[in-house]
Amino acid sequence: MKLGSTAKELLGAIGVVAIAVAALSIALGSPRRLVEELASVDPWALLASIALLMLVEVAKAARLCVLADKGLGSMRACLLARLLGRAAASVTPAGLGGIPTRTAVLASEARIEFGRAFGAAAGETLADNSVALLALFAGAALGVMNLVVLAVAALIAFLWVTGIVVGVHERTITALYRRFHITGTLRCSLERERRAALQALGILLKPRRAALVYAYTLAAHVLEYASVLVFTGTWGDPRLWLHSILAVEAGYLMIFTPAPGGGGGVEYALVSYLGPRLALYWRISYLIAALTPLALAYIVYPGFKEYLGNYRAASTCDDMERPEPSRAGASQASAY
Repeated sequence: MKLGSTAKELLGAIGVVAIAVAALSIALGSPRRLVEELASVDPWALLASIALLMLVEVAKAARLCVLADKGLGSMRACLLARLLGRAAASVTPAGLGGIPTRTAVLASEARIEFGRAFGAAAGETLADNSVALLALFAGAALGVMNLVVLAVAALIAFLWVTGIVVGVHERTITALYRRFHITGTLRCSLERERRAALQALGILLKPRRAALVYAYTLAAHVLEYASVLVFTGTWGDPRLWLHSILAVEAGYLMIFTPAPGGGGGVEYALVSYLGPRLALYWRISYLIAALTPLALAYIVYPGFKEYLGNYRAASTCDDMERPEPSRAGASQASAY
């Protein structure tokens, strides 16, 4: 898997921008109106919004380090994983490239096993989604709702519950191995990574660590709300805060729309809560902040290639207790 800015990734970036332009043109009434609104964007507000969105990634990188059981000394690895993961989510259908990219970058840069990196990446997505679900259902209780968004929220909640139950249920996992004829050392390797993933996800069940994870999550989300409000110049209006909160949280869920970066679905949600003009301004800042880090892929690709070349799969089932995440000379992860 090459992490560079390939033609495929470029097409994805073009696709998500094209979908955003089309959706927002429809919301505003015409492409001409879109151009007029773009010309009227306050450049300083745009820069402030982009800066706030970058700070969001710093907070989420610190959260990722917690979930990966790494100290802030691994902040560079966590930040690269966050930036490239967000970029990948923005150019792949339904944002499906986000977790795999964060997993690959975090594993290779922090020198940890794939399973633990995957568990950390999935854990932060779960944290974001749980906050989004709570906010959207609370907004509905206050009378501000969109039935399409709420239906997607209910579906995502169901998928999370189902996925977690399957992941921890030994009989189901065993049945899946049999169904796909997975035996021998491959099964041992998969079990090793699954246990590492569950270990990372288990941090969310430890009160003190979970409190830290959600503190970083809430800080990141508040910064995102502010990145919307900066375009309004108004900070004391509770209604604006509520609509900004719901728009941001709806965006977390509507990214699962089957188009690059959730294109179409995200714009629909933003417009429904913010109106077309504010939705346009914030979507511009978000896409700039999300797509710019694609250039960083060239930094991590050599390390990832080396990591794969030195990664040792389990040769026997006894090796499930001794994960080998990195190249020779790198510190080894502790046993499960």
